[in-house]
Amino acid sequence: MNQLINLSNDTSLINLLISPSSNISSINLLINSSNNISSINLTLNTLKPKSNYKLKICNECGQKRKFSNEIQHICDLCSRVKLGSLSGNKVVDDFIRLKTTTSKVNKYYGITQHPVTLNFMIITNYYESGDLSHFIINDFFNITWVDKLIKLYFMISGLERIHDANIIHKDYHSGNIFIDGLLGVTGDLGLSKSSLVDDEDNEIYGIIPYVAPEVLQGHKYTKASDIYSFGMIMWELMTGRRPFWDKSHDMDLIIKKCDGLRPPIVTNAPKGYIKLMKMLAF
Repeated sequence: MNQLINLSNDTSLINLLISPSSNISSINLLINSSNNISSINLTLNTLKPKSNYKLKICNECGQKRKFSNEIQHICDLCSRVKLGSLSGNKVVDDFIRLKTTTSKVNKYYGITQHPVTLNFMIITNYYESGDLSHFIINDFFNITWVDKLIKLYFMISGLERIHDANIIHKDYHSGNIFIDGLLGVTGDLGLSKSSLVDDEDNEIYGIIPYVAPEVLQGHKYTKASDIYSFGMIMWELMTGRRPFWDKSHDMDLIIKKCDGLRPPIVTNAPKGYIKLMKMLAF
């Protein structure tokens, strides 16, 4: 798992599956071992997080049931029942289920209030490794290509789950991806909106290097604009630097991006990786 993957000229570790029904919004990365690697056997089953259920008394039903984590006080069964009647709005209900039932999107357990400032705070998971941006800064030279591909698989899977719930993230960048072991967990959906709602909000959100050019030109955020941001994250994992790290994030950069400026492609990455990245953001 910790060996560096080298691609031969005629072999690729990445198969690109792009669903024709949803264009580029439904993308899966399948990681297959090549002929020149004998000790690495990656399958999607081994990449899936294993459930570590704990038995304790549920505060809702009073029964001894399964719990997904230590801080949960309502069993998984009661949680699903409660989620079934949250709002009556399908988009809202799908969104809440999404944020409480998948390991690929940051889980939210509730809210609390600061006793002094009275500011409300969201209770969520704690990630010892922090976000992807700091993880890259602190540990880039120890991240193998296998590690990168696994993290990207979980990132795009989380983004796919969001899109399947008809939600657009709108602020997808490495600071909003949290590292949990091998996993890359999508978080900070504070600016997200339903893709089914046609509003008049043309405000530009996010960090300029990760924002799709069409959004910078005044068009609405779409699932495709999230995918562009994912392509920029691929570039960041490839180089160890944020896109356009050497440029000011100002109107000049916006104009140049709209005219076709993209970060330079380096050659130390697998060919399949570069091919996918170009398809998404170049």
